[in-house]
Amino acid sequence: DDWARTRSAASAALEVLSSVDINLLEGEAHSAWMSALAEIRTSLETVRGADSIDQGRRAFDLLSQALTRVVRAFGASTSGPVYDVHCPMAFDGRGASWIQSDDAVRNPYYGPSMLKCADKVEKL
Repeated sequence: DDWARTRSAASAALEVLSSVDINLLEGEAHSAWMSALAEIRTSLETVRGADSIDQGRRAFDLLSQALTRVVRAFGASTSGPVYDVHCPMAFDGRGASWIQSDDAVRNPYYGPSMLKCADKVEKL
């Protein structure tokens, strides 16, 4: 719920994205990354420029969907597993997912009001 920190993190993530060497991938892998990259960049720019945390959370949902596809396709360079977590109540019952580095649920769509809300935690 720290909106200033969230916007700052989106800016930092955009900077990191600009340093990715897209020439390391070829063929279908390159196409998959380029498609995801466009969605990731657009989502981060929307988060960074959003006027409210609610707008930011909607953009974060799109970011999470793209990142989940990337992790499923390419894996994640982390010291341990990552988890795909789903909250069924987000966005008026439509539900939303996110990726996190451990299995202790920290719901980004509700923050402290429903920090542990999740119906699925899948190890990727």
